[in-house]
Amino acid sequence: MISDEKWVYTSWGYGKVIEQHKSQAIVQLTWGGVGYLTPSSLHSSIRITIKLFTFDRKTLSFDWNILQDFSHLFTLIHKQQSLPPTVQVQVFLTRGKIIQISSYDSPLSLKIKNDTKLVAITKQCFTWDTSKKSSNIEILDDLITIRKKEESEISYDSIFGNVELSTGNHEWEIKMDFMMQFDEEEEVFIGVATKNFSLEGNPFDGEYWGFMCVGCRKIGNRVHEEYGEKITTGDVVKVKLEYKNTKGTLSFARNGFEFGNAFIDVPPKVFPVVTLNYPKIQVSLGKIMGVWAAIGSNNKLFL
Repeated sequence: MISDEKWVYTSWGYGKVIEQHKSQAIVQLTWGGVGYLTPSSLHSSIRITIKLFTFDRKTLSFDWNILQDFSHLFTLIHKQQSLPPTVQVQVFLTRGKIIQISSYDSPLSLKIKNDTKLVAITKQCFTWDTSKKSSNIEILDDLITIRKKEESEISYDSIFGNVELSTGNHEWEIKMDFMMQFDEEEEVFIGVATKNFSLEGNPFDGEYWGFMCVGCRKIGNRVHEEYGEKITTGDVVKVKLEYKNTKGTLSFARNGFEFGNAFIDVPPKVFPVVTLNYPKIQVSLGKIMGVWAAIGSNNKLFL
């Protein structure tokens, strides 16, 4: 007889073994009942599957010890998907309501059943790309603040973010740290562009979809129309890009006030971009950009 108590998973749920003989085990179940079960029906692990809403949407499977916390799960997801360290993973259990899985949770603590399906979503963080910027733009040490060089001329000078966007939902913010307030002479363009866009190119002419912060216009794909409100020093511009199938919807907001959709046909494989035309202008990334599956008010996950 085994006298040491142990936690097990059974067809009746989780429980503690009170007594175990060669042909029978007595289990105190967590819901209050007592089960008289065969030892072969007692399990120390369960099978879980994870639907990963990321770049290639794979389903991963694991046999997980019921007492083991999930701290190593996030490492395994990174490893199996070859995700870079800038990608954060969140895992959710949908059981009437959405429950976010923490690293200290375990199957036992959450009473997860065998063959439970979890959902994982990812957040792709980015900074400015030091290799994809005009020579007239300098990046400060924090890698999130950029400035047009004081000795440069009035010209179009751009910098890319170091992440390519093709699927999912994306949000990021650009804060206007310093603007000269020279009206029409001073301009900041915020948006997305393909890798073919020239770093010294005119945003009106290239594969560029964006918002003119001073001129209050949306530009791109042969569009040049009034849009939004004038942006000044201290304002925060939120950029939102949401892909459905292969088309992206791009919109902007100022200090939380939404301007509405600017474009509904942005192609995949674009990069965050900022273009500065006047010396001394300084902007910085606000909240770090995220690539997330959205969670709706009805507690359903959707893309």
